[in-house]
Amino acid sequence: MLRMRVLVLAAALGVVAAPAPIALRPVVASPRPEVGALPFGLGLAAPQLITLRTTAIVIEGPPPPTTTTTAAPSTTTVAPKPKPPVGDSKNDKNKVDTRAKPKAAGLPLGSPFVGSYVGTDIEGFARLESQTTCDPTPKAGTLALRDLLLSRYPTTISLGVSRACDIGGQSEHKEGRAFDWGADVTNASDVAAVNDFLAALLATDAQGHKDALARRLGVMYVIWDHQIWGAYQSNDGWRPYDGDNPHTDHVHISLSWAGARAETSYWSGHVVPGLPDNVPRPPRTTTTTRPSRATTTTTRAPRSTTTTVHSASTTTSSPSSTTTTGPPRS
Repeated sequence: MLRMRVLVLAAALGVVAAPAPIALRPVVASPRPEVGALPFGLGLAAPQLITLRTTAIVIEGPPPPTTTTTAAPSTTTVAPKPKPPVGDSKNDKNKVDTRAKPKAAGLPLGSPFVGSYVGTDIEGFARLESQTTCDPTPKAGTLALRDLLLSRYPTTISLGVSRACDIGGQSEHKEGRAFDWGADVTNASDVAAVNDFLAALLATDAQGHKDALARRLGVMYVIWDHQIWGAYQSNDGWRPYDGDNPHTDHVHISLSWAGARAETSYWSGHVVPGLPDNVPRPPRTTTTTRPSRATTTTTRAPRSTTTTVHSASTTTSSPSSTTTTGPPRS
C-alpha cells in the first residue's frame, strides 16, 4: 500500500521515472499525527521522507557483427601419384605385325631360357617408366622378345608391337617397347605356353636372384587374364587388374627402356650398372687425346775453321684416335 502511495505522489510532484526499474528504500518514520490529506487524497506521516534511487540503465543495441576467420588455403604441394599402367583398352588396335614368324625352336615346356650372359651379377628391378613420347618404331629388344616367345611357343601369335600416336591413351606400344603376345585363356596349349613362360620369368635362379629372367630381359610389367605383375612392386606379386580390357586373348608385356633397347644382360651379355634399376644411367663419356706439336731439332758442330751443319730433323706425332665409351644403343 505504501508503495502505491509513493508512486502516485511521485507522479503528482512531476517526478518522471526512468524506463529502468526504480528501487525504493522506505524510511521508518516515528509516529506523529497526520498533517492532512495530500493532493489526490494521499496522506503520509509528515516527517516521512521519500528516497528515490535510480538504477543505471544499459540499453543494448543490435549484437556486434560476427567476425568469421577464414584460414588461408594451404600452400603445400602434393606430388601427383604416378598413373597405374594402362595396358590395352578394348578399342586400342596395334599396327598389323608384318614381321615373319620365326622358325619353331622345338623346345619342350620347361626348357631353360639361356641368354648371352655368363656370370653371377644381375640387374635391379625395372622402375615404372610410362610412355612420355611417341615413337612407335619397334625397338630391338622388343622384337627380340617377340621372336623368342613365338619360336618357343609356336601355337601362339603376335598381336603387334607398334601403335599409332592418335589411337587410345598412354601406352608403351607408342614407344615401340610393348608386345601383345596372342594367347587365349580358352585354349589349353596357349595357357600351357603362357604358364611356362611366366613361371620361368619369375623364378629364382641358382644364385638366389628373385625374378631373375624378368630382370635380365628388362620386363617392366605383365598383364594377363585380369591380373598384373610389376617389377617396380615385385614384392606384391600378382595383383588384380581392373582395366576395361581383361587381357584374356593376349599377354601384354611392357619393357623398360634398357630392355627395349636390348641393353640388358640377356641380350647384351653384360650387366650395365644402373640398368634397368632406378639408378641414373651412366653418362656417355668421350676421351680425346690432342696431337703433339711438331718439334724441330738442329745440331751445330763446334766452332772451328771447318763448320759442319747437320740438316734439321722434324718429328711429328700423328693424332691419336678418339675413344667413345657407353652402353650400346639400338
